[in-house]
Amino acid sequence: MLSALKAIVGWLGNLIGYLYDVMNWLLDGFLWILKMAVYFCFDGILTAIELFFSAMDFSAFVVSAVANWSGLPSQMIYLINHLAIPQGVTILIGAIVIRMGLNLIPAAFTRI
Repeated sequence: MLSALKAIVGWLGNLIGYLYDVMNWLLDGFLWILKMAVYFCFDGILTAIELFFSAMDFSAFVVSAVANWSGLPSQMIYLINHLAIPQGVTILIGAIVIRMGLNLIPAAFTRI
């Protein structure tokens, strides 16, 4: 009688362990799917923002404005283009605009 009771308790312990493992696996799968869904949406938004800023070519405008306004010699314009100063200014302006846009999001949504 005692050995049968031990066998039943052991079987129930194994069953509970298996159920725990299955529930853990299901929860991990659900959280992975949720993480991938959030990543997919966030990646799409960031890709759209990147395409928006890459479509704006400020570099040619900056070089032509600098050349027109200050009458720089062609060697200086070549140096400015070779050092990629207009592209750097474009990246900095884009980063500032993104940062200002992110500041519009209320802190309640960004704090966890």
